[in-house]
Amino acid sequence: MVTEDAVDEFVERNLQGCGRTFQNVENMYAGDSDESKNIVGNVKLYLKRMLKENPAYLIVGEAPGYKGCRHSGVPFTSERNLLQTDFFREQGGYRVRNPKKPESEASATIVWNFLCPPDGGKRKPVPLIWNAFPFHPYDPAKVTKNGTKSNRKPNAEELSFGKGILEALIKLYGFGAKNVVAVGKTAEAVLEKIFPGEIIFEVPHPANGHKADFEEGLSNFILSLNLSV
Repeated sequence: MVTEDAVDEFVERNLQGCGRTFQNVENMYAGDSDESKNIVGNVKLYLKRMLKENPAYLIVGEAPGYKGCRHSGVPFTSERNLLQTDFFREQGGYRVRNPKKPESEASATIVWNFLCPPDGGKRKPVPLIWNAFPFHPYDPAKVTKNGTKSNRKPNAEELSFGKGILEALIKLYGFGAKNVVAVGKTAEAVLEKIFPGEIIFEVPHPANGHKADFEEGLSNFILSLNLSV
């Protein structure tokens, strides 16, 4: 049986204290700042909650966005989700930089509004969510104007590193190829390396006008597991 201690070890070894650095990448879990400590606390709370939930499937995205996971610590989740989405409010204990002005991210809003409708609609089976690369890659061409407030696709070295962490998470929670869904082609390619010869279910990323396609694809995947939507 997987214990909460195993979650702590996973976070501390693979995220907080991994020791790897990459150019133009922020490891938001590392360091001694109050924000980093909050982010580590958030991801531990989330992963421990998911142990109890015993999720039926895993969603894998590409990498943290600068308005979402970069500050929340939880993939496809913004600070606003941590404070306002029922799934997180039920548990409590999550921390953000400024509770009066929590950061919001469009993709995170789409994902959690689908899983836990804010209008009181039926909640979908909540998955474990992770990224192919767990740290925030930013565009160096935009640093002068925006600092690290940008996103970019992880490179091959970063994805190779992230694959090892994703494999450890998959092993920790016991997912098979039929119970993982990739959000976008980058995540799909990484999962195909983890599960060679298996067909990986892929749905479009919800950004850039693909909200409806994402929701339809994820609904079909959930139904393929004989779960209710």
